[in-house]
Amino acid sequence: MYVRRMVVMGACLGLLAGVASVEAASTGKDKKDAEKPAARRTQPRKAAVAKRAAAIATKAPVAKVKAKSSAFKPRTKAERIVEKMVLAMGGRANLLKVHTMQASGATKLNTPLGARSGTLVTYSRKPNYQRVDMDINGQKITQSFYPGGGWLRQGSAILRMPLSMLSVARAESVRSDLELRYFRDGIKVELVGERKVGKEPCYVIRFTDKEKRSTTYAISHKTWFPLERSYQGPSPLGGGTVTFMTRQSDFRWVAFPNASFKIRVPYKIVNLINNRSLGAIELKTVKLNPPNVAPSFFLPPNPTE
Repeated sequence: MYVRRMVVMGACLGLLAGVASVEAASTGKDKKDAEKPAARRTQPRKAAVAKRAAAIATKAPVAKVKAKSSAFKPRTKAERIVEKMVLAMGGRANLLKVHTMQASGATKLNTPLGARSGTLVTYSRKPNYQRVDMDINGQKITQSFYPGGGWLRQGSAILRMPLSMLSVARAESVRSDLELRYFRDGIKVELVGERKVGKEPCYVIRFTDKEKRSTTYAISHKTWFPLERSYQGPSPLGGGTVTFMTRQSDFRWVAFPNASFKIRVPYKIVNLINNRSLGAIELKTVKLNPPNVAPSFFLPPNPTE
């Protein structure tokens, strides 16, 4: 589901940023040294930020699906499994009502220096806006992605997002809404087997788009929840590809504000790369369509571009 991707993307990229920041700290460089490059590149340009935010806001921020898609009839066993998953998560009509999201919770990172704990708040906006604010052992970290760029903040240093991390974000964004748009966009859906996630028997469904990019879901026989998702994508450290995997559990109903309809969201998320755990997130609050998540919120406070 797109809502699930919102949470997962923030979780995964947030964990990667946390790991990278801790590894950078382990080099022994002084914080002031890390801030010097940012100070040279970063100049206050409020007019530029406002102009860019206005330009982005004029574009349709919500990925639209044709109304007739709600009448789609599955043709194969694989498609019937996907449609049961969509229904279990709240139904296509309700899932398409999600435009923005805010979630907060606790996170645990597995780093070369050992386990690290902290908190995070992740913000998402369709189609490709994502921001994560983290506090890891008192260290403030922010990373944000928007159409065409991204930035990160560690302490008071504001830097351009590395190209390797932008590539990770793009690989994630092209996989948004696969379950809701596969029949519209000509995405192939196949049942490629069955296996267990933990003790739960699951169907293994593979989506393949027209660019031959594949994404695999493990969908529970019993609940129809998507317990796992994986795909091959660019390494966040640059060079080569890695296997990204996300495992999800503790699915809960979350209601829309001032409305009777609701959807399901996973409150526990574990992220892995090449079967190595990066860490886990346990959500405490989830808000659907909060009004404060505007396009300008994702832009850098002091542009570096």
